[in-house]
Amino acid sequence: EGRAHWRRPLRHTMGCTLLGGPFALAIQGVLFISTSTVLYLKFRQPPRRTVRVFCLDASKQVFGAGFLHIMNILFADVMSHNAVGGDP
Repeated sequence: EGRAHWRRPLRHTMGCTLLGGPFALAIQGVLFISTSTVLYLKFRQPPRRTVRVFCLDASKQVFGAGFLHIMNILFADVMSHNAVGGDP
């Protein structure tokens, strides 16, 4: 098979598959940077944020990421139904 090892899905299914390799590592790096930024703002930015304000800021990030994740799933579902061959 001519595909690169990192492009192969981790398991073969008829639906969604997990990605591995450099792309997955890059996504984990972005998540680490965003989490580190929120923690940096909590402990280093003057004036120091209260625990309540920090939790509100963190929850805003979580809800935003969750909303984008749900929208991504919905768009992928719509696009797979509109595709000529079904789920790619």
